[in-house]
Amino acid sequence: MGEREGYEPPYLENPQDIADHQKTPIGEDLKESREDLMNSKKESLAEAKAIIQELTEKEKLPKELVLEMVDIRRDIADKVKSDEYVSELDEALEDKIKRLTLKITRKANDNEIREFQTDTEGEIHIIFKDGHDEIIKKDERDLLEVLRQYYDTYRMANNGTRFRRNVKDVESWMEEENKLKKLNFYTEEEKESVFIEEMEKRYKDAGFSEGELKELIGICNLKKLSELEIQDIKVLSKIKDIFSRYLNGDTAQYIGLSAALMIPAFIEGYAPMSLANAFKENQTDLTQVGLFSLLTMAAAGASSALNKKFKDFLNKNFKKQGGISEEISQNVVELPADEVGKFGMATVKERIAKAKESYEDILKLISFDIVPAVTTLLTSAIMLARKSPALALGTAAATGITIFLDRYVDKKYKFWEKEGKAERKSEDLSKKLEEQLNAHMEIILSGEKDVFEERLESLLTQERLANSDKRFLQTIRQTFGAFTRSLDLIFAGITSYLAGGTPDKFVAALMYSGNFNMGITNLLNAKRNLLRSFREIQQMDLMFNGFAEEEKQKEKNRVGISEIEGGGIHLKDVSVAMGKRKILDNINLDVPEGSMAYLQGLSGAGKSTLMKVMSGYYRPTSGEVSFGDVDMAKIKKSGDDSIYSKIAYLPQFPYMLEGSIKANVLFGNKPDINDYEINSVLREVGLNERFDNLKEKLKGGRGDTSGASGGESSRIAVARILLKIRNSDARIVFLDEPTASVDKKTKFDIADIINKEKAARPDVTFVVISHDEEFVKKLDCSINVEMEKGKIIRRTDVGRP
Repeated sequence: MGEREGYEPPYLENPQDIADHQKTPIGEDLKESREDLMNSKKESLAEAKAIIQELTEKEKLPKELVLEMVDIRRDIADKVKSDEYVSELDEALEDKIKRLTLKITRKANDNEIREFQTDTEGEIHIIFKDGHDEIIKKDERDLLEVLRQYYDTYRMANNGTRFRRNVKDVESWMEEENKLKKLNFYTEEEKESVFIEEMEKRYKDAGFSEGELKELIGICNLKKLSELEIQDIKVLSKIKDIFSRYLNGDTAQYIGLSAALMIPAFIEGYAPMSLANAFKENQTDLTQVGLFSLLTMAAAGASSALNKKFKDFLNKNFKKQGGISEEISQNVVELPADEVGKFGMATVKERIAKAKESYEDILKLISFDIVPAVTTLLTSAIMLARKSPALALGTAAATGITIFLDRYVDKKYKFWEKEGKAERKSEDLSKKLEEQLNAHMEIILSGEKDVFEERLESLLTQERLANSDKRFLQTIRQTFGAFTRSLDLIFAGITSYLAGGTPDKFVAALMYSGNFNMGITNLLNAKRNLLRSFREIQQMDLMFNGFAEEEKQKEKNRVGISEIEGGGIHLKDVSVAMGKRKILDNINLDVPEGSMAYLQGLSGAGKSTLMKVMSGYYRPTSGEVSFGDVDMAKIKKSGDDSIYSKIAYLPQFPYMLEGSIKANVLFGNKPDINDYEINSVLREVGLNERFDNLKEKLKGGRGDTSGASGGESSRIAVARILLKIRNSDARIVFLDEPTASVDKKTKFDIADIINKEKAARPDVTFVVISHDEEFVKKLDCSINVEMEKGKIIRRTDVGRP
């Protein structure tokens, strides 16, 4: 048997040659220490060596047998690598070990043996292909057992090696995701929860429970995890921060509304005493009963009216200048493209939606839960203490037990960890759903529907389980609430008895125990919900990472495009990396003003990324990009004097707005362009008959989903850039696969239009990406740039025609 490529077999007489495989095994294997495992392996190898030497009467094994022994080891290593964990040597490996045993003892040929069978007495029979069988002899059984033990020890060592590698991989993944702000932690326990979750994915088929994995991971050194940042949420400072960011100018009105909500809360704390006094001295005072009813109705009516005012206030606050809607919009616009790519569009949308809801929840929790609960509790305490100190003490004792049990429930059932797990599953599901929707046709027509359905179903199941954990926690809390209410009633009865046992004291105890229970429950729930809401806003803030504010400060000192002379694009030592993968590698390129540069290369060569860097859309990981003689990062990015006001861009699949054909043609252009110019440019691109009514509506989307065909969408996009070049004096035009979805005639029409426009404006710089050789040949390109694996391998100056 030949040696496998790239694998150097060790000499069997030297056990130290394979010591590199000695790592902590997993499962039952971990019960043995590394030292014991190494000693077992040495002993089994030494024993096998002694038996082999005795049987073969040779000091060393022939090379072909050494290679076969190594081959079995390699099979074990490959199986562990593919399955993550191998609990025992399977039949195929057992068969190989038996055949190896016979090659050593009898020099038997594989071609002679059909199979092995074990009889009821445990004897192993060799079934030969000619039909006869023989029983394995005692010395062969001894060798077989020793080889089994040796290979089993090797299996255990590989299990351990694989486990430790997986531990290291998950640890490194968590560290990288945390550094990128994609994975954030709010407690130390949450780190462990995420780690276990990722390890469960790898070992789901090995049958390990979460508890067993925790026990095994406890043996490992997870120093890196302890160093990961914890997002410490301080409630008061977080409230202050949110108020200063989003309530600026509305704070007084918000405080006024919250203060007004104290009135019905005060009434709810005062009213029960009216009902208690109705039963004073074993008589029923109907006046007090009526007063209680009126107070209760007044509190309910006031709450409803204030609720309506609060809703109007929130609507106004959301729309105000400097409010949360404006801040989110600014952050979305300023979020760098590479950051959007890093998180994924689905995660960006998910975090924004949750943060927006959480802001509203925070304001409501403070105004409708915390302030009223505190008011009712204080009023109830004062009223109850005036009635009877014993009643007040008994109710306070029940409240203390409620708080203690609530903390116990949170700690026992891991509220934060379950919140975080459900959040991660939700983000994963959003990504997969967006993938399904964005690539629906490709998935269906490529025959991947069933596979994708299985993946989606698995993710839905995981999300269901994560949310099930959250709902279970809510059920536990509801059960806990019912228990504490029962406890309060018991305390009410006891304290009423101790306080004299009169009807009025019993009613007071009963009513106020309910008030205290509800108030404390509301406060505890409000605290949990506040923390969850703070977490959601923090997740959004970590994603936005202050880019908008940073960009606002940088924009103040940037140069306007009108101040820059020359229109050449220059790249020096530019690299772009996504994670650990380099997409562009040390690019140096000069595209002089007025050139038409053609970027060519296979898919994945880096052409589109290079174009995005040249346009300023992507930030290079390293190196410099300049327009004229100014660094691209120092040129204005917004307003009439920004670089984007002078860029025309024709994408591979143009996006159509939800709106009129006029709005679509004017996309990216000045709004004051008149209908005559729009109709003229539509005629120029061959769409004047198709769209003779500028008010005709198109659906939003790309390609034929917009209501326009692929060719029509491309022609509309050409009309857009023509207007941009002519009305905004565009200085750079980027064409990214502009003929990908058009017919031959349209393709040549687009080429003719571009050539004419270039001839009319010789100082405008064009950059073209296309796999369509016919189209490119029609263009008047002056520079050809050939790319491969993120590098420029050739540049050719063909001269201007």
